[in-house]
Amino acid sequence: MPLGPLLHDLSLLYFALAFGTDGKLDREERAAMRDQLRAWAPGSDPSLFDHVLREAALSYENGLSDPQIDALLDRLREALDAPGRKQVLADLSRLAAADDRVHAAEEALIERVRQVWAD
Repeated sequence: MPLGPLLHDLSLLYFALAFGTDGKLDREERAAMRDQLRAWAPGSDPSLFDHVLREAALSYENGLSDPQIDALLDRLREALDAPGRKQVLADLSRLAAADDRVHAAEEALIERVRQVWAD
């Protein structure tokens, strides 16, 4: 998968966790998402990450159903090797803790990702 679609899919998953589980996107969560995306594309223009996050927010606002999340997870499973998937799970855990509160819904989404990728 080319870098642009990969970053979009990652940011959409991050956004689903950070905003979708509690309806709020704290400054700390947004900063964590930006930092995590930078780690996936070191050396890229910083404006790329802001653009990708805006696109993911728009995609999320248009609705993200369970089947769409499943399709997103399938695309990422295909695009990433086992260490990459492990990194995404670590990213999600750090993102969930970024606002100093890990909600049950965040834990549930992380577990869902883990289970889908374990199959």
